[in-house]
Amino acid sequence: MLVATQTILRWTARITGMLLVGMVLAFVVGEGLPNVLRQPPYVAIEFVGIGLMLAGFVIGWRREAIGGATAIIGFGTFAVTELIVNQHLPAGAIWLFVVPGFLLLASSGMRLCTQPRNR
Repeated sequence: MLVATQTILRWTARITGMLLVGMVLAFVVGEGLPNVLRQPPYVAIEFVGIGLMLAGFVIGWRREAIGGATAIIGFGTFAVTELIVNQHLPAGAIWLFVVPGFLLLASSGMRLCTQPRNR
């Protein structure tokens, strides 16, 4: 039962992560990538956070724990920057970007629980 749940978590994380990567790529292709060097520093930091989130989703295909942690660190970077600059946490659909990271970590944790231990 745990193996089936872990598989569902892993594939849900992979699919949602790739959908979010695809959505961001569609925006980049449609609108073009802004010149980060001409943006205020806090915008550049938010771009780093978004880049970490997207990289975490891709890394998560092979290394679930590292990918999940990278995605969550990226979201944290984005959210803390938003909190410092605008005095409130980000609102709206941006919170969907944290879901694949937590799913990857949950899948990794379940995999560790189901592996036989060498003694």
